[in-house]
Formats: sequence, C-alpha cells, structure tokens
Amino acid sequence: MARLKWNIVHECDDDNGNPTQWAAEINHPDYGRFVWIDDEGEKFGVYSGKNCNTKLAECKSLASAKRWVATYIF
Repeated sequence: MARLKWNIVHECDDDNGNPTQWAAEINHPDYGRFVWIDDEGEKFGVYSGKNCNTKLAECKSLASAKRWVATYIF
C-alpha cells in the first residue's frame, strides 16, 4: 500500500501562520478525490472530499486523524 502524502492547506493557516488544515488525495469511489483534516481546537475532524460537510471522524490528535484515514479509507 502506498503512503498518503499529506499537504498543509496554507490558505487556512491561523493568524500566527500555524497550519489548521491538511489534505491528501485518495481517489476513493465512495469518499471522493480528497480527504481533509481540520484542527478544531481540542479535536481534529476528518472530512471527505465528496461531501466535505460530512465529518467522518473526530480524533484527539493530528497523528491519530492521519492514522484513522490510513486505516479506514486508504
């Protein structure tokens, strides 16, 4: 299995230049072309590219959100 390449979406950086959103291309038939992880303060939300308004998961850390995507989508 290939590794996901996560890219920081710099257009969404906070006022201090800290990243708040990451995206990876997955080309999944059910979830669409991209998946996003949003820093939501105390949690990290995972959203699909096909319907980016639908939260697929909520994780405690960025690492666990990336792991969730690798385990359940990719």
